[in-house]
Amino acid sequence: MKKINIGFILLFLLLHAASPAVYALDSDVEAQSSSSAANDKDSSSSLQESELETPTSDTDQTIESENTRDQTSEETAPIEKEAPTTSEAPVQEKSPEDKPQSEKATSVASLSSDASYTDLPGAHEPDRNGLYLLFPLRTGILSQPQEEQYIVEGTTADLSIKTTSWVTSLGKVKVKVNAWQEQDDGSWLNMGSIGEFSDRSGILGSTKQSIDIPVTNLQAGNYYFQLETRLNTLPIIGSISAMTYYSQLAKVTVKDKPVAASGISITTPNVVFEKAIYSAKAVTTPRDATGKITWNSSLKGINFLKTEGRSVEFDAGDQLDEVNTDVQAPGIPFTISAGIRNDDGTTPTDNKTIYLGGLAAKNVAEDSGMSWELDGQGLADLNKSVESAEVWSYEWKYIEGKTSKAFSETQGVKNYKGTVSDLTSLNDTDHILSFAQDSAFMKTAREATENGKPFAVQVTFSTTIDTGDGKKETVTLSSNKAQLLVNKATGKLLLQQVPNFDFGKLPASYIYDGTKDREPTAQDHLEIVDSRAKGGWRLSAKMSRFQSNNNHRLKFNSQLTMSTYPFEINLKDDDIDNYIVDSVSSEAFDLTGQLLLQPDPLADLSAGETFSSTITWNLVSTTKSTPPA
Repeated sequence: MKKINIGFILLFLLLHAASPAVYALDSDVEAQSSSSAANDKDSSSSLQESELETPTSDTDQTIESENTRDQTSEETAPIEKEAPTTSEAPVQEKSPEDKPQSEKATSVASLSSDASYTDLPGAHEPDRNGLYLLFPLRTGILSQPQEEQYIVEGTTADLSIKTTSWVTSLGKVKVKVNAWQEQDDGSWLNMGSIGEFSDRSGILGSTKQSIDIPVTNLQAGNYYFQLETRLNTLPIIGSISAMTYYSQLAKVTVKDKPVAASGISITTPNVVFEKAIYSAKAVTTPRDATGKITWNSSLKGINFLKTEGRSVEFDAGDQLDEVNTDVQAPGIPFTISAGIRNDDGTTPTDNKTIYLGGLAAKNVAEDSGMSWELDGQGLADLNKSVESAEVWSYEWKYIEGKTSKAFSETQGVKNYKGTVSDLTSLNDTDHILSFAQDSAFMKTAREATENGKPFAVQVTFSTTIDTGDGKKETVTLSSNKAQLLVNKATGKLLLQQVPNFDFGKLPASYIYDGTKDREPTAQDHLEIVDSRAKGGWRLSAKMSRFQSNNNHRLKFNSQLTMSTYPFEINLKDDDIDNYIVDSVSSEAFDLTGQLLLQPDPLADLSAGETFSSTITWNLVSTTKSTPPA
């Protein structure tokens, strides 16, 4: 039988920045082709450096029994500013004339140091946000005042909020505004309460309240505000159950003249789920631009709690009935955009594509077997938004036409229902939705595809929420519907995905002192697809010694520990092949990578020098499961 060797590469790079006191761990791309059964020699392509971003690895390539294809993955982990222990060069403080403009001494009306509630005399720690799903699950402030604003003297600062509560018998919510002003010496003067605002929001019993809070007559300078709001926690007449809720701090910088924006950049979640509340933020160039920022969305169901300001909250409304047919898109796409209007009429804008529902479509072979995951970061963000301390129940169903149907184990389907303590666990090996190779369900789904009526799949999950007044309420949410295309058996063996570890920012001391007892970790996914009628494979890997672009090598061996059920493997950068795992069917693993660097206090690092190590993954076809040697 023919042997298939399939090589895939992971890279770890150490970048010495231009400053002698700054180092960065960055990423290169190196492609290395594997051999076929007739040729065991490997070849390598040239390095390509990537300093800031980690590109997505190509997962669309396939490996058949007669050929191989290459994949690469990258890791980035810039090292924070830290002087190396061996450096004797003193760091000289810049004079005010040498510093960038933002570092020079500034007037009261320019950007100030940010303050926390502990820096402001009389300020209170902000309370937890309220939570509203159809009705108040937890009373409090739904939409906080703007985190920061830059306005021109003579204009109005907007501290408007939204709350959720059971209003008083008069149908009003009252808000007291407390203020602090920065002094010439950098201290903060407690101005006390500068007024009270109220809003009659709808009829008696309204559960969402919008309170407009315009603040005028502010002189040039820097201010902080905190809102003190009294809300009813129960739907009863009067204020017997009223409690006081303190907002987050709102910073307002008042300029003596307008500052025009040359650009704007927004950040939003990549994936959102129905009903949950999310935040979006805008940063202008320059930061203290004074124009008005307005938000909008291509999705009609989007509910902005407010549409103006540098930060906004929104929810996506109810889940769309649309079926996602894109295998690359984690949900139904829509856009959110923001623009800032300058005094001259120009409006710099930015937009971002967001996906509703977290579930991509699948296009697989009947005999392949597979697992179906939700977007991991989307699940983490949802978990944070809902703030549940209870377990989550989940259930997957497939949709035939317009009818939703339950899975069963007799169909060869696992983990279609159960409970998890955290939503991100839905993608763990013990909980991820899995379809067995040549299962009864895959055959039925293939027939539906051939008839031009492919199935769709959807998951629903629910939990209970602590309302804050001793009560608990059940919350139920769902993913989007995603199409399942199942084609005839193709008989292929491929490495569907290799891990792409990102270790984030690391201090330079990790190189000189080593990383023992503080090993950086990262997580990613490994997936092998075997759709052959008689499957079987063995996976191994080897790691080369770290070497720089100047042909310098790290003095000591480094080690990468990769762990998941059912294996844990330690790879040293010694080019020795290590057994990883074997199987007779498709497999998917969520890997945790832990990097151990040996201390080298005498390391001679040059500015711009880059070290890299290559991990080569070898997938070998077998007729049966092969145990480790």
